[in-house]
Amino acid sequence: MCQEEKQITLSVADRFWCIGSQFAMKQGLFVIEQSGETVRLANDVAFQPKVW
Repeated sequence: MCQEEKQITLSVADRFWCIGSQFAMKQGLFVIEQSGETVRLANDVAFQPKVW
């Protein structure tokens, strides 16, 4: 959502989502977001998950 978002103004909830999802990706966590009636992974193709 954050990387695809082209609008300059984001709601407070969207800002928190962007910050949280970017932090999670940097920590090596998968980010799942709603996409219509289903969900999708928000991580890009360069994402490297953390090995536990």
